[in-house]
Amino acid sequence: MTTIEITTSVISILVYLSVYSLIYKDNTFYRFIEHLCIGAGTGYMVISILQGLAKTIVTPIQTGDVVVYIPIVLGLLVYMRYFKSRARSLYFIPIALLTGVGTSLSIRGILTAQLLDQIKATIKPPSSFLAVPFLNYIIMFVGTITVICYFFFTIELKGPLRAVTRTGRFFIFTTMGGIYGMVVLDRATGYIGVMTYMLDAQRLTITIAILSLMIITFVIQYLKTHRH
Repeated sequence: MTTIEITTSVISILVYLSVYSLIYKDNTFYRFIEHLCIGAGTGYMVISILQGLAKTIVTPIQTGDVVVYIPIVLGLLVYMRYFKSRARSLYFIPIALLTGVGTSLSIRGILTAQLLDQIKATIKPPSSFLAVPFLNYIIMFVGTITVICYFFFTIELKGPLRAVTRTGRFFIFTTMGGIYGMVVLDRATGYIGVMTYMLDAQRLTITIAILSLMIITFVIQYLKTHRH
């Protein structure tokens, strides 16, 4: 391994073990990595904001784009809320625009992605009448209709309609179980990847050395705490 690879391995393994050390208890290693991640994330966010401002404001101004002054003025009006004069009411102009535009875009996205596309996929005939495509179409159609009926609270559903709502509940539980299983599988895959990385033949010595250092540190801290 080269010097860069060794340095990278030491840092990454130290980060991994420090994060997993929280299983034992809150400790110095975990707090250091926590603060490091927050600081690095904050620095990255600040740099991204500055680069975005330079790209969307400074560069257009240098090229003579007059339209860019409109969002600049609206952005400055947001800070009018900190004034106690009548000018404070100007603060509501950009807020109203942001709220209106954001709400309209959100509603459009929700209607398109969660309602219209689902309706189109439900009423669209199957692409093929072979066993697997046709079965998928039947499951999606029945699942959509029964789940909608499950959330129908206008009247009390009795008799056959009650069986429909129970079927919808079955689809809901199946979907939630599948989502939960995928999350667990994703976390397990990440954990296996980390363990494979740390227990690799080239990095096993580094892992043992860092783990031994952490254990010694924990023992010393425990003895100092319970000395008396």
